[in-house]
This record gives sequence, C-alpha cells and structure tokens, in this order.
Amino acid sequence: FYHIGDDHVPTNFLQLPKLTISYEDRFAKKNFHVPEVLFVCGGRFPSEEWFSMAVESRRIWAIDRGVDLCYKLQIVPEILIGDLDSTSSEAIDWICTRNFPTEIHPRDKDLTDFQLAIKQYTTKFFSPIVVTGIFGGRLDMTLSNIFSCMYVKNFIVMSDENETVFFLHSGETVEIYLEERFDNISLIPLTERCLGVSINNVHWKLVDSILQRKNPSAVSNRLTKNFDPDKKNPVTVSISHGILAVYIGRKFFAD
Repeated sequence: FYHIGDDHVPTNFLQLPKLTISYEDRFAKKNFHVPEVLFVCGGRFPSEEWFSMAVESRRIWAIDRGVDLCYKLQIVPEILIGDLDSTSSEAIDWICTRNFPTEIHPRDKDLTDFQLAIKQYTTKFFSPIVVTGIFGGRLDMTLSNIFSCMYVKNFIVMSDENETVFFLHSGETVEIYLEERFDNISLIPLTERCLGVSINNVHWKLVDSILQRKNPSAVSNRLTKNFDPDKKNPVTVSISHGILAVYIGRKFFAD
C-alpha cells in the first residue's frame, strides 16, 4: 500500500500478522516498487501459522539455519546465504534438489551470515526488510543483530508472533495498528540521546520527551485500559532526533 499523507510525506504500510505499521518512505525518490523481502534466520523460529501469513507477497531470503524452516514448509527461497554450520543435513540434501541460488561463505569470517545478507540486499534494493527467526539464543548475537539493523536506511522490522522490533530515525513518525492487544510497548534509545520522543494511546504517554541510553526509562509501557483494536486507533510514535528502537511484545510466550 502507498499513499501521500496530508503533509505530502510518502507513507507505506507494512503488514504483518496481527499488526500493521504505517511508516514514512525513506526512499521516496527511488521507489522501484520491489516487493518486500522476508529474511528467515536461524534463531527462534516463528509459528508455522505466522510464517505462512508473513510470506504472502514477499520474497524469501534464507539465512543459514533459516533454510531449515523453508525446508520444513517446502517454501523455496529466492537465495540462501550462510556458512551452513548450523543447517541440518536434511535441509542441505533438500537444497541440492532445488534450483535456487546459494551463496556459501566460510565459517571463519569477519561478518555474520545476517550481516552479509543485510549488506548484499541494501546495496541493491530499497524495499523494506522483515526479519524473522531473529530472536532467542545468544545475547551477543541479539545485540549484534540490533546494532547491525539500527543504521540500515531500508525500513527493517524484526518480528514473529510474540515480539516485534523496528527502528525510527530522526524526524520520523509511525502509526501502529494492532489487531489484538499486546502486553508491552517499549521505546529504547539506541543513540546516546533521543530528542522529541512522543507516543500516544498508551498508559504512560510521552510528548516531546528526552530519552537517554544510559537510563532507559520508557520500557514496559502498555496500551490504555480502554484500547479497542476494532476501533483502528493507532499507537503513534515519533522522534525528532536520534535512533529509537520500538518494541511490541507479549508478557508470556513459549520459547
């Protein structure tokens, strides 16, 4: 979906199961109409129901062990990138029977498989990136993945049925349309300071606030008690300066 808002800022809608994000187009002058891509990584896999909905109208890039989920659901990716150090033998056998490009890297390298995929995609395409299979596992990899995403100019969303994270840059505003109630909404400053941060339709509203990385104080917010997903009232988040991570999640979920 694509429209021009009242302030003439091109706006896109990124649709995921149970939520939609309206965000400002960072490549308004380079709109090549390339379909969105879904990176499937090797962390905690999403549910099959969520994944089956998320793949609709998206290209699929498998990142290392992420090809195991593609194999399980018999969804052939556009490309496989990785060193295959954590890929199952069954998936490797399946790869050999399918005609799709593979980019195999040595295990000993400077960049992670995910970083290699991000670098390759963003030098060619300007469309949004949805990343799943990105949560869970090692903390060092999670931090590396977040820092690898925060400066990417493509609009990038890390998501599964339980958690979603995306990144706002200076001067941006998003509207989040939720189809059901989520338990937590957190704003995490990734730069030293985030200025002019606002959020509405939550219990603790912010208006032109300053958030500091050394003292993150806007975590575990929640929707207002009377929030009704059927009324289509979005949660609006904006920032005037800095880079902000926006987190939406459930309180309890199966790992």
